[in-house]
Amino acid sequence: MTFSYFDVAKKKYVQLSSEEYILSVTGGSDNPGAGAVGTGGMNRGRSEVDYLNEDILYIKTQSDSWMRRGTSFRTSTWRWLIYIGGVLVLLGTYGYAKNRAAEAQDQVGKRKRQARKVATKRLAEAKKLMTAGDHRSFYEEIAKALEGYVRDKLHIDLAGLGLDPVLEKLKENGSSDQLNARVKELWNATSFARYAPNAGGQANERHYKETLDLITELENALNQ
Repeated sequence: MTFSYFDVAKKKYVQLSSEEYILSVTGGSDNPGAGAVGTGGMNRGRSEVDYLNEDILYIKTQSDSWMRRGTSFRTSTWRWLIYIGGVLVLLGTYGYAKNRAAEAQDQVGKRKRQARKVATKRLAEAKKLMTAGDHRSFYEEIAKALEGYVRDKLHIDLAGLGLDPVLEKLKENGSSDQLNARVKELWNATSFARYAPNAGGQANERHYKETLDLITELENALNQ
């Protein structure tokens, strides 16, 4: 065995050699206590080494159910259930929206079909008011009958809408210029009469009959 170091006094490396020793190693005892004393004074015997065979297991190279990472959901039943559920939700939403649209369209159609009936009821109420001598309420009901008929029949909102756009809409849907002229005349007359002094029973009767006849003619023209 040799050992080298730097000698400061000599200012150079010095190499020392020792005598040669021969060691003979024999087998250990089966007794755990007969083994060498290791760190912390623990005896490490043969049985403790054998115990490692139970503590450290070999890595498995075969399995009954290998599965590629990230593919479990794609091949699972839950995936298909979610897909089917999503499709059912979409179909249900589409069906609901379609049904709502059909109901709304049916309401529009119902109002159009019943426009004349509703107007006739209002005219019947107007006649009662005329008989009772309630001049202002009579013309208010006459105006409601005519305006309500046009609104329901054409499915338009009259709020803030002038008379000219209403006449244009009537013409687009089959009304003639002659009918439009009568609508304009009666519309203005009933609006004025509501706030004018009572002109007498003959004027009331004439406006009532003109409104009834005009609604009947409009019904025939707009249904063509």
